Amino acid sequence: MTNHMQRGKKQVMYNFPPKATFSNPKHNLIEISDTMFGEKMDISSEQELIDYVHAKLNSWEGGVADNSVPSPTRDQWVIADPERVYAEIFPRVFECMDCGKIHDYSGNRITGLEDSGQNCQRNGCDGNLTQIHHVGVCPSCSDISSINVPSCDDHGWSYVKLDDRADRYQNFKWRCGACNGAVIKEGIHAFCDCGEYMDVTVHSASKAMNIHDLTRVDLGTNNVYQSDLRSDEEIDPLVIGAYLGEFEHPETTLREMVQKDGVSGIDYDDLDADDPEVIEGVKEALGQIGGGEDPELVRRSVKNKVGDVEPTENMRRYIQLHEIMEQESAREDASTREEQLMDQMGILDIGVTSEFPLLKGVYGYHRTFNEQEDDKLTPAVRTFPPIKVEDGDWRTPIYTTRSKTEAAIVQLDPCAVGHWLSEAGYNIADTQDMDLPEARATLYAAMEPVEPYSTDVETNEKYNEVTRAVHRLLHTMSHLLMQRASVHSGIEETSFAEYLFTDALATAIYSNNTQNYTAGGLFTLTDRNLDDWLLSTLNQGERCMYDSTCAEIRGGACHACLHISEIGCQHFNKNLSRIDLYGERIAKNAPTGFWKLTGGLGST
Repeated sequence: MTNHMQRGKKQVMYNFPPKATFSNPKHNLIEISDTMFGEKMDISSEQELIDYVHAKLNSWEGGVADNSVPSPTRDQWVIADPERVYAEIFPRVFECMDCGKIHDYSGNRITGLEDSGQNCQRNGCDGNLTQIHHVGVCPSCSDISSINVPSCDDHGWSYVKLDDRADRYQNFKWRCGACNGAVIKEGIHAFCDCGEYMDVTVHSASKAMNIHDLTRVDLGTNNVYQSDLRSDEEIDPLVIGAYLGEFEHPETTLREMVQKDGVSGIDYDDLDADDPEVIEGVKEALGQIGGGEDPELVRRSVKNKVGDVEPTENMRRYIQLHEIMEQESAREDASTREEQLMDQMGILDIGVTSEFPLLKGVYGYHRTFNEQEDDKLTPAVRTFPPIKVEDGDWRTPIYTTRSKTEAAIVQLDPCAVGHWLSEAGYNIADTQDMDLPEARATLYAAMEPVEPYSTDVETNEKYNEVTRAVHRLLHTMSHLLMQRASVHSGIEETSFAEYLFTDALATAIYSNNTQNYTAGGLFTLTDRNLDDWLLSTLNQGERCMYDSTCAEIRGGACHACLHISEIGCQHFNKNLSRIDLYGERIAKNAPTGFWKLTGGLGST
């Protein structure tokens, strides 16, 4: 007996995933989601997401039920956009509202319920049946089942009744109505196929279903130049060139591009940038967007500056996000005081957008507790049952849906960052007196691309010292800004999360909880309270209740100062240090802190 349900995608994903129980008011029944169907969702970070889920499952303390973790390959997993859920009646133990007889339709006996029309089958009764909402959940493998109904030695299951007047399950009594209410057995029990005794609870209790979910940034790889160019070979140098400031987008900056070019022979003083034919001719001469020639000039310029013309996926995402913010133009220009504070903190720019794209997903569940109980083992996590995809294969699903949220994007000044690195002894040219494009190019060329959700930046040998230092500086500032954003916006800290664009020296602070987040919170913070937010971050971040132990022994990062919820930190509180910002003010023999060099900490 099944019931076809249709709901909103988020509601389906979080409230009706496979194996979740719920009350269906339409039929006045408790049901369990049996099958969830959905179309395959194309996302740019598919393998990255699969790797993340695979790692989370393997790191779960209770293991995975049946040891059934598919290998982290695309032919084993599918990222699905939930569309339809089919549910069935569960639990299948009913009680007659007139005579109290228990009817057990578990397993293959469900046809008996369909035949009875939910009426009592005891001779002479015909009362209405109501579900018993108690279920068994396995503390080991996270399975769920109906409760076990014992039989009378003399009358079998012909007139078994449940006396549930006691306050505790262990004091409930099973009685036989044919034996004048004699007690058959005490307590409610359920037994799991894995051999464990199940815990008995109400089907709707929180320990009956705890979803494992994720929130990821979904910027994608589509570039603003994609529709105008024919190949990645043409796009790649433009992405880096846009970041370095080699040109601006769109066409209105052709005059500046000609001036910077220096080898095309075009007289930029006589250039009519309003004439479409002139624009097209110049674009072809420069090998620019829409032209018929290969953009060799841009490629050559980028290669000379950074040595590589292939941008990282994260850089592509940043350029895309930057274009979104430019088009939205949501935030007013900074005041003189705000600009002064930003300069003193080594911040080049702060933008805000309401179009920050997120991917919400669920990939499994466990049962038996919300918070870890010291005296109990951690239950196993279960993945959702495989679903059939278009090519006929069966794959383990990660159900996802897209949404948009607010984000504040903070970009550091590359001149200040490079100067700090040089003063701290890192092998990089001092960028203090460089212009912006040159400073950006110097840092970009010196760094290795950082995986967006890497948890080993500080230990992985593929990251050089400059990369680790820049990531640590940016990551630390991101945490402090999130903490103080909560104070000055009145929004819970757990509602914020971060996404670092390390090679672009930028961090996005965004709302990761649309249910508990007040819309417009980040807009208000950046438009009306920016100076308070920045000054508070600068002043309050220096202190930790565990200093000097934290600064001298723990590296300047602990749960009392920098650590935040792992839901909000994409790098699991790794590679953080207040020492980078405050230097010798909090740790002896430390290099000069970043905020001392930028002037934020004065001369003391």
